Amino acid sequence: MKILLKNKYPINLSTKNVLVRKDLDLIQEIAKKSWATIAFTITTTDPDMANFLEPNASPPEERLDVIKIISEKYPEIHIGVNFMPIVPILEDTSKNLNSVIQKSKEAGAEFILFSPGMTLRDSQAEFFLKQLKKYFQDISKPQLYETFLNLYSQGSSQEVNREYFAKKTLEIIKICQKFNIKTRVQRWYPPDFRKSNYKAAEKLFSLAYKDQILGKNSKDLYWAAMHMQNLPRSLGSLDACGDLNKLKYITPKIRKIIEPYIKHPNTMEKYFKK
Repeated sequence: MKILLKNKYPINLSTKNVLVRKDLDLIQEIAKKSWATIAFTITTTDPDMANFLEPNASPPEERLDVIKIISEKYPEIHIGVNFMPIVPILEDTSKNLNSVIQKSKEAGAEFILFSPGMTLRDSQAEFFLKQLKKYFQDISKPQLYETFLNLYSQGSSQEVNREYFAKKTLEIIKICQKFNIKTRVQRWYPPDFRKSNYKAAEKLFSLAYKDQILGKNSKDLYWAAMHMQNLPRSLGSLDACGDLNKLKYITPKIRKIIEPYIKHPNTMEKYFKK
């Protein structure tokens, strides 16, 4: 990590282990010079379930404790939670979804990235399904094994069917809204003119993401964001010269959304037209 600090490289770290706390001072320095994000994977707050699914990982409560430490003592580090994969039947109950999201928010998590269902393939699938079948037998609910398998029968043999994914995704989004926590990671903002452009693009990307989840057409938002983050000048500079509205992707709808990010420069440039 000292090499990253020396060269001012940003980092995005994902972990299940609380040993990352040993490097928090160094990660804080990286965050100050460039950018640093840490996301703890937390898919359940039930210690018994966590022990079954992640026997060698730090307990969820310990991960939440480190999130709280980072939130309170290392404000430059962006801290959040990877709520993935959410194992069907075992972790997709309303109780568990609410618990993970609420406790993450209370600990100081700024965002939650989530993914309902889990991918099953090759030897990994064979091993997990064997353990899952035994687990349901041990708790005297063998019928749940078939219920689990049925979630995969209508779609890909590797992924849960679309109906299940869409239903759980909407449920999770509503819970995140209830606890006022973001479902995307805040991006890095450069200190130059790109800052306002990146913020506007991030807003459009977020809206496109939500529309995509809801099954709506999000192409106009997505491509406007893609173009916007690659502009050679600031939105305000372009608008001051009358060029912003000439861009084909700046529709009245897009213009209204990005209006808060259009900051006109206090220079003579606004008095000249191209």
